[in-house]
Amino acid sequence: MATSFRNTIWLGFAAAPLLALALPLAPARAAICPDGTEAEFCFPPPAPPVVPPVAPVVPGVPGVPVAPVVPVAPAPPLAVNGYRTDARLQPLGLGRSWQVFGRDLLEILPQKVPFDPNVDHGIDVNQYTVAGPETTSDPAFRFSTEPGAYYAERTGWRLRVFGDGFGGPVVRSGGSVGTSSFDGAQLGLRLDYAFSRDLVAGVFGRFGQGSADGGSLFINGTSFSGKSSDLTWGGGGLFAQWSRPNWFISGAIGGDGLSSQQPFAISSSNAAGVRTSSPSVSGSAFNTALNFGGRIRLSDTQLLEPSALLTTSSLSFGQVSIPDGTTNQSFLLPSSSSTVGTADIGVTWRAPMQQGKNLITPSLRVSWLGAGFLGGEPATVVSSGSGSQATQATGSLVQSSGLGLQGQLAYTLSDNTTFYVRGGAGLYSGGTAWDVGGGVKFRWGGATRSVAAVPAPAPQPEPAPAPVVVPAPEPQPIRGLW
Repeated sequence: MATSFRNTIWLGFAAAPLLALALPLAPARAAICPDGTEAEFCFPPPAPPVVPPVAPVVPGVPGVPVAPVVPVAPAPPLAVNGYRTDARLQPLGLGRSWQVFGRDLLEILPQKVPFDPNVDHGIDVNQYTVAGPETTSDPAFRFSTEPGAYYAERTGWRLRVFGDGFGGPVVRSGGSVGTSSFDGAQLGLRLDYAFSRDLVAGVFGRFGQGSADGGSLFINGTSFSGKSSDLTWGGGGLFAQWSRPNWFISGAIGGDGLSSQQPFAISSSNAAGVRTSSPSVSGSAFNTALNFGGRIRLSDTQLLEPSALLTTSSLSFGQVSIPDGTTNQSFLLPSSSSTVGTADIGVTWRAPMQQGKNLITPSLRVSWLGAGFLGGEPATVVSSGSGSQATQATGSLVQSSGLGLQGQLAYTLSDNTTFYVRGGAGLYSGGTAWDVGGGVKFRWGGATRSVAAVPAPAPQPEPAPAPVVVPAPEPQPIRGLW
């Protein structure tokens, strides 16, 4: 088992760098108008005004004097530049939200070990329980002789309510492109049932909102300030966990419905200023998560947990058409599909410690973080109704590879209700990302009930002893009288 687990960990470490994809700077495609003007789109000039015909002048007949014909210079072509937020921002932000959510969803919180008072300590279901009663009466859950058992022994139902927030830079500034970032927050519910001491499975749901802050753009002499686009997601799915004191593996699968804003700005040579709009589009996402690792005992109250959390999010957004009356043109932001992968591979130190009847567990984690597109990435494209198309410049990704630091504190009551808070940061060469979270887990059902002692039967009065009958002596014959 140990050799198999080591091979699994090495496979995770070897495959992880595939998620860190370097994304080159994409140049904007500019059109050259006939007059030499450079723009993303170049349309023919508007048609000249219609001049009413003038009646000919007849000699000797008074009439309206004819104005001399002055040649009119041809109207310049219509130059148009557009702006939209980087098409990669929202997919990367949603992939980040699923990674943070998956960490809270699949995190195994410490709990005291179920105790069966009808079985001796160290045997069968009580193989991990501490000997001797904790109180004058044996509780349903006990402290453990094995620190890994706090993360493996489960019974009954559980409901976990949690929330988290996250944010940080996504695309770094470069050339004509400014820095872009994504921030969000979400709520989650997890309901599970322990089918055995090892196997737990259930359902989950989530709802969240985020904001992608697009960087500024300078293109063809036109400067566009950065725009923000809102993204809302909600959905759910299924998960399962198999956990032993020395190793664990868990997975989740689910989907989300998406609602997204697509900010657009336009500047044209026939009008002053920049015109903006923010149409909405819908979309969907399919999410997967895999969390696996082992537990190495350091002492009765400490353990090391090498583990990996790998996630994928496959997203699709619809297209939207934006009419512009000033240029008498329509512009299209095309639909897109992409898959974002993330990785968190590292080691966690945990220390479950007794505090009265309760359990307090600090933990610290150091890991390698990676995120990127698996396959093709969506291009930041704008199309015109006349069929021309422009691809705008984009910067390189920030969160392709970095160092992750996480801290968590869990507090478990004697009835196995657990509260926890956590926080962490991702340190990248292009900036620092952050995430925080916390929640509470309730447990009910499944506890082994103590068998009530059978009362001793009431003493019965002893029956009175039977009277002893003394037999009368037999008469003795009198001898010598006859």
